[in-house]
Amino acid sequence: MEKIKSLKEHLQCQICLELLRSPWTLSPCGHVGCFECLRAWFKEPDLENEEDDEPTPIIYKKKTCPQCRALIMLPPTRSYILKNLVDEIQPTTSPVHTSIETDPWKGVFAPIHKRHEINSEGTEDHQSEDDEGNSDEDDYDEDEDEQEEGLDYSSASRDSTSDYSEYRGEIQARSDHLDQVMAWEMEMRNEASAWTDPVWQPPRFDFGEFHLSPADLTRLSFLPHAEILSLLRRGATKNMIATYRLSYKHRYGIVAYLETSFRIRLGWNISRSSDDPDGTVYMEAVLGELRGHPERFRLEAGPRGIATIIRLVPTRGGLDDNEIL
Repeated sequence: MEKIKSLKEHLQCQICLELLRSPWTLSPCGHVGCFECLRAWFKEPDLENEEDDEPTPIIYKKKTCPQCRALIMLPPTRSYILKNLVDEIQPTTSPVHTSIETDPWKGVFAPIHKRHEINSEGTEDHQSEDDEGNSDEDDYDEDEDEQEEGLDYSSASRDSTSDYSEYRGEIQARSDHLDQVMAWEMEMRNEASAWTDPVWQPPRFDFGEFHLSPADLTRLSFLPHAEILSLLRRGATKNMIATYRLSYKHRYGIVAYLETSFRIRLGWNISRSSDDPDGTVYMEAVLGELRGHPERFRLEAGPRGIATIIRLVPTRGGLDDNEIL
């Protein structure tokens, strides 16, 4: 009897503390929960984004394990062995009604055929490896450069010579704009004498301007899809996100993790030069500024011993550069 009692305790859902009548296993951590409990957990609003004026759809929201907080990227899988074991230990006299549909995680996780569809129009963004192999080498090199700058467009915009010229013109105009904004911001910072905390800014670019391939999603799998897009819209690049483990929250802005106990809040938009695809020059400039002008930063003690450094913004005549950029 003691062994059965102990076994029952191990077969409890850690959310509702009832026996696992409808057990589902999470990946990659392996923890198990009831279907209804897990569904409710994943649909719970994100407290960090409760004030966000751009609410994240549930299918793109960051999902974690309720026990260990591991990042969950794929839908849970049904655990038939555990269900049979629970039924064997304590049979039920009435059927369990869990209202499980053909696609039980509809509205919570993206369907399999749409899991890599990231652009705002919901169209297929990924090509087969064979299609990529048939591309002209020069076109591939140009695509790669544009993707590194976070400015990739679909090939549909290049169906004619005029479209292609317009497309290249847009890329050049965007690069020139990035250079001008960065130069202007650095001039502002070097001339400023008073500093204040940054405030929220709208993103500089539109959702439809960015393309994420399956390879990108694998490389950046530590972030939800919507968060990757938010970072790209705010001046980051894919390389920069991967190198500095960038994150974005409406309340805190863009955060770079430089060491395990050190992170820096960069504001809500990044002013990066167009010839700095991985953000190295930008981050070196920020760290150089931190060493040479500590008065332009503020230190906060964070949870679990993580120090947070906030990059302040200039205040000039009552108007800070958050309101100008």
